[in-house]
Amino acid sequence: MSTLHGSWILDHTQGYLFIWGEAWRTMDSLESSDDDSVEIPFHPLRINKKELLSSLKSHNIALDKLLELDKSGQRITANSKIFKEKWQTQIITVPTQTGADEEELLPVLSGKMLSDTIDTSTLSLYLWQVEGFRLNPLEAGKFLQALPLGSLQQSDAFLGGELRFWSQIYRWSLDLLARGKFLPGLSHQEDGKVRSCWTPLLDSSVDQARLAKFSQLMPLGCRAYQLDPDNPKLEEPQELLLGFLTDILDVQLRNCIDDNILPDKELLVHSWLQSLGQDYASLEAEDTEVKRIETAINNWTLPVQDYLVNYADHKLKQNEFRTCLVLTPPLPGEINWGHFDWKLEYYLQAIDDAEFLIDAETIWQNPIEYLDIQGRTIERPQETLLKGLGLAARVYPTLESSLQESNPLQCKINPIQVYEFI
Repeated sequence: MSTLHGSWILDHTQGYLFIWGEAWRTMDSLESSDDDSVEIPFHPLRINKKELLSSLKSHNIALDKLLELDKSGQRITANSKIFKEKWQTQIITVPTQTGADEEELLPVLSGKMLSDTIDTSTLSLYLWQVEGFRLNPLEAGKFLQALPLGSLQQSDAFLGGELRFWSQIYRWSLDLLARGKFLPGLSHQEDGKVRSCWTPLLDSSVDQARLAKFSQLMPLGCRAYQLDPDNPKLEEPQELLLGFLTDILDVQLRNCIDDNILPDKELLVHSWLQSLGQDYASLEAEDTEVKRIETAINNWTLPVQDYLVNYADHKLKQNEFRTCLVLTPPLPGEINWGHFDWKLEYYLQAIDDAEFLIDAETIWQNPIEYLDIQGRTIERPQETLLKGLGLAARVYPTLESSLQESNPLQCKINPIQVYEFI
């Protein structure tokens, strides 16, 4: 029985999903990899195109029906040129058993790595070539959606751990779409062009927790795919996750947006909005015009910029702490004396733990770049607090008076202002 593998691979233009398969074979049936002309040998346990398609079909997955239409609008078939071009080679790092002389190499079958019968002392990491299908983001989404639902644990020998993992991440991307967790922007490409883009917005505690959890749970196999064999490395889990979410969300949104709603193309902002519904449309404009609209977008997204994924490098600018306002009612004794004002007290709050609060007084007493407190390190605590208070004042101007102080701690508000605040 064959096992299906695959992972998301970052590329400087657009990421893609690469899928391939392996199957147990007898030693006598293994292909020889002694060809000196091949610098990196082919994985002897890989399955060919026919076997892979047959394996997918046996699990009710017709790959050709999941692919995009060609430029003429015709359905891509298994015999079409485009379909054949999607069959490519990929270099991966695989645990490999070595013989006594270290010349006889055999990659370990993925199922064996989960058993206790393998002697890990005989294993080393080697580069191997595998053959499989390269799926663009839109095709990858359709493919992952067609996979059976399951947990991250091994429950189906047909699917390798990497694809079970990415099917879960794809469903996270659908959840982001349903909740409207995305914003439009501009991206500067390596070729100097500027194009519109859609980027994920991970500003909720739910998504922050998911990002941390999935980064920890990502199988090592997801990080083993190599674009540069001369400099092999394991990709960072968070960068892979954010790259996947960015590309998947971008194509999903472009695919469902009408790009003919703004006929006026004289203004760059109209061209930008229209391009958000087109396939990777670049903006042709003077640098000053691009800078103007980029400034407008940055000002618009300023309150949430720490939670927007950078389209170019797939990184999050987030700080692990954010400004928190705690509303405190007057004490019974204060009410008896006719004092009905409430307090809005200022804190820094950990994004991943709502109960972790550091009061503003502690922040101002420590004018340092990094504050170590209660087992955590807060980067630029005073700057983070002031930035958050400034953004809060834009939403609730009543705070502005307290920000005239050099070290604001709180803001007193009357019951009517409390109602307005809530």
